[in-house]
Amino acid sequence: MMTAIRPIYLPLCLALILTGCESTKSSSTPAAARPATAAAPREELHPEDEASRDYQPIDMAPTGSKPVVYQRTILTMETGATIGKISAGWLHVPAGTITSHPGEGSKQFAYVAREELLKAHYTIPGGNNQLFGDNESAKARYQLGAEIPKMHFDVHVQPGWTRASETSSGSVTVIWQLYDTLTQKVVFKKTTETTFHYEGPADEGDADVFQMFRKSFRRLLAEPDFVAFMRPGAAEEEAAAATESELKISVGGSREKLELPGDFPSVLESFVAVEPGAALGSGFLISSDGYVLTAAHVVSGLKTVPVRLRGGMVLEATVVRLNENADTALLKIPGTSYRPLLLVSEATPAPLGSEVYAIGNPAAKELTASVSRGVVSGNREIDGRKFIQTDAAANPGSSGGPLLRKDGHVLGLISWKFAGPEFQGLAFVIPIHEGLGRMHVTLAE
Repeated sequence: MMTAIRPIYLPLCLALILTGCESTKSSSTPAAARPATAAAPREELHPEDEASRDYQPIDMAPTGSKPVVYQRTILTMETGATIGKISAGWLHVPAGTITSHPGEGSKQFAYVAREELLKAHYTIPGGNNQLFGDNESAKARYQLGAEIPKMHFDVHVQPGWTRASETSSGSVTVIWQLYDTLTQKVVFKKTTETTFHYEGPADEGDADVFQMFRKSFRRLLAEPDFVAFMRPGAAEEEAAAATESELKISVGGSREKLELPGDFPSVLESFVAVEPGAALGSGFLISSDGYVLTAAHVVSGLKTVPVRLRGGMVLEATVVRLNENADTALLKIPGTSYRPLLLVSEATPAPLGSEVYAIGNPAAKELTASVSRGVVSGNREIDGRKFIQTDAAANPGSSGGPLLRKDGHVLGLISWKFAGPEFQGLAFVIPIHEGLGRMHVTLAE
């Protein structure tokens, strides 16, 4: 544990503790003070020196990146190993050592990483509102993390007449790993070795150890191979530039008559699982050339999303249209000759009490394509939006799944439900023509 620390070293030691390091001090610590609050990154000196080089991340604008979140930082140095020294005064009097304490690093690392990702216009589900916005990090297919096996960091503090000055130098080795939640494998790995140097006032800027990490992270974002892996494909760029003009889709496919529940094996061939990262949603084919409907909140903030077909094949779908107000999204998967579901031809309200079937994924992939039966409980208008109310079971993961009549025609897609022990049988479905109309999509034979 640390011994008594005088004010000049308090912020530095706090930063080192947060990153899993410890500092041991002597009684010769100067008494100048330095605030611990974070500020804008300070300018490094000596541009000709590699330690002072400022890496420039490659900007992902305007299309953004594949959806990614920064997950965690792990320090794996040997426990108690000396990673740096602290000195003070004109005579460079030794004032203590900095020792390592392995484990998971501070959340401050994640804030630094998120800030740099946003600056470089990476696609981070959840947007900028971390205080009140929904936590949508589970929608990110890719999770980025860092392992720090080696770090060196020396600090010298020089008292002054009005305020102290500081010189800090260090180096850090980081093993960056990118994890694909779909394949459950590390799909990209890169090691960077970054040096750091700062000379300036001791009462300005971020804690130095976080500034060194920031520089290392900016170096990763400047690496062409990492950027190439994270860039979306050409199809995604076209989707990003798409306008909201009328989109006409040719349905195609077979038009055989269905009768449920007997024909469910045929119906389930048109059902898909939407897998945006660790989250799970549902969807269904509406055309033979790969157009899929799902709920907007399942894919909100994404440009592409993995879709798993009934047979187990996973395809990358492009988000073609999305309307948050109608909670409806249109996806496109590659290929042809799919079996689409038939949609009801009329936009009139479904008869109350009529029998309906819902298909969805109740949270777990092992339970995909679960079928439940119920009735139409009501046709509602809530906050200016139309809904079909049903008592057919809808669970987390079922969002975007179809609600079908007994003849196999789709009435709408599952949007939301009331949850809690006091609520039973309160699921709400977007009428199919309401959702398509809000997205300016029409179907043709």
